[in-house]
Amino acid sequence: MKLTKTLKTAPKYRALISAAIPTMTALGISLAGTLEEKNASRIGRYKARKDILKNPARLMAFSEKDMEKVKDIKADKQKQTFWQRLGSSFKFLGTYLKDKKEYKKYKKTTQKENEKLQKAFKQIKTTDAQKAEARNLQKNVFRTFDEVDEMSQRLSEDTEAGTEIAKELGTTAWTLGGILGMGYLAMAFLKGKLPIAKWANKLTNITFDAKSPLKKAINNFHDVLQSQGKDKVKEFQSALAKKDLKYFLSRPKNQAIKEAMEPLAEEFAKLGIKGITEGAASGKTVNEIISTALQPHFKQTRLAKWTRNIITQCTKLWAKVKASKNGQEIPKEIQEQLGMNFTYKNYSTLINTGAIAGIPILGVLFGVPYAFNSWLTGIQKKAGKIGIMKAMEKVDDPRVFANQEQQTKQEQTKETNLIKKTKQQAK
Repeated sequence: MKLTKTLKTAPKYRALISAAIPTMTALGISLAGTLEEKNASRIGRYKARKDILKNPARLMAFSEKDMEKVKDIKADKQKQTFWQRLGSSFKFLGTYLKDKKEYKKYKKTTQKENEKLQKAFKQIKTTDAQKAEARNLQKNVFRTFDEVDEMSQRLSEDTEAGTEIAKELGTTAWTLGGILGMGYLAMAFLKGKLPIAKWANKLTNITFDAKSPLKKAINNFHDVLQSQGKDKVKEFQSALAKKDLKYFLSRPKNQAIKEAMEPLAEEFAKLGIKGITEGAASGKTVNEIISTALQPHFKQTRLAKWTRNIITQCTKLWAKVKASKNGQEIPKEIQEQLGMNFTYKNYSTLINTGAIAGIPILGVLFGVPYAFNSWLTGIQKKAGKIGIMKAMEKVDDPRVFANQEQQTKQEQTKETNLIKKTKQQAK
């Protein structure tokens, strides 16, 4: 719409132009893709021709005796692994652009020279025998090509139709499965079915110092919560997920859980007040304040350090969100001074953890559809090769390529000679 206003288009045409631009863009991309696909076929044939010219031995035929001689020789397997195929897929674009450049150069130079030679060959006089031999070769080449093209296209098109349907069904099923899976996890989280309390307790067992007053308060709270039964644990986890913890603790039947949480809240409050007071006096950033305050409560391990950094950086984000909800925006200058503005330096552990956790998720989201499509593409390629094999079986009989014109002439000559001989004997 901004573009139509800039071009001072009449209001009644703006809606039409706004709809036409994306449509024409999509159509242009589709046409460009089709043309590039055709061009890729030409480049593929050029590379195959070049490879054969460079290595004529590839056109050699072998008898059954020759095949028997080498049947016991173990050759290296040509099959690629999934990761090799994946790497080849990413390398393909660079290889294609390089081959395309080479093909354009060939069209401008060698192909034009070949066209000149073809015109020159037409001016050379040929005998009737040469023309007959050429016609026979031409007929046999076209016959072979027609058989190969017909069989390979027939199998390829039938297989392609099936694989395209399979791709659509597979993509739809994968997408729906992903949506349903994410929906199930979200509902399980909101209903308190995910064992958040259990996971958190296990993590603190590994990372927190057992003598820490904070860890003792966590253990006490966990024991009280578990003693209330599985249904109460789910109810607590659901309230935590829905941010409805205040109401949950205010209910009389949850008094024991509230009393167990109070010492835990006090320990966190002590950390906050002490850390901020000491940090403000020393001029440290929020990251340094919280991290220093938490350090005595953690073990001296890498996992403990990672957990402490995650808690510190999540606390900073929570403080910013809380202040914003209360209508108390923290000025950018103070955020920069306290290290609260969102930069890689201030939230490196959180960002790195998200990136590392995202790699396997993205790998599954993109890897499974790629593997499925790669498998279907492999089936399509095999269908084309099977079609060629079937065509070659059909034209494998040497009698198919016999020169019928020459054979007819030989028979006529024999018949004429026989008639002459008969007449001579009659005299």
